[in-house]
Amino acid sequence: MIIGSKNYPTEKDIMNPEVDFKNATVKAVLEWKLNFFPNWNTKAKEEQVNALEELIQKLCGVYGEKVIVDKKTDVFCFIPKTNTVCLDKNNPSIISTLHEFRHKLNGPDETSACRWSVQLFKRCFPKSFEKLEFAKGSHLLKKKTNG
Repeated sequence: MIIGSKNYPTEKDIMNPEVDFKNATVKAVLEWKLNFFPNWNTKAKEEQVNALEELIQKLCGVYGEKVIVDKKTDVFCFIPKTNTVCLDKNNPSIISTLHEFRHKLNGPDETSACRWSVQLFKRCFPKSFEKLEFAKGSHLLKKKTNG
């Protein structure tokens, strides 16, 4: 999230309407997935964070953007004043990385950032998305519990 933003959307807001992604966006994420996602869960956190920086750079190429990536923080956020995407070095997350990049593109709108990042993840990582569920009453995704 952009620092200071607190208005979070519901699951319904995030999943509807469907986002119409640029073909180049989907292609960039799928290319990144091919190169960096295999064995994701066995990679060291530092390697994952470095890979997430590569994802941001790929997306910057699609959108003609430049951004500073800070890989040494304990939080995900986008800081507009310094044009910096901060990645949580302790909890690498593809969805959170996509979310903060969307803030870079579209400002502080949480619905836009959540919708874009979750739906893009679902489209490019369908098997991984199927293992997730929205936390009750939240915009956050978590691993499904064995019910």
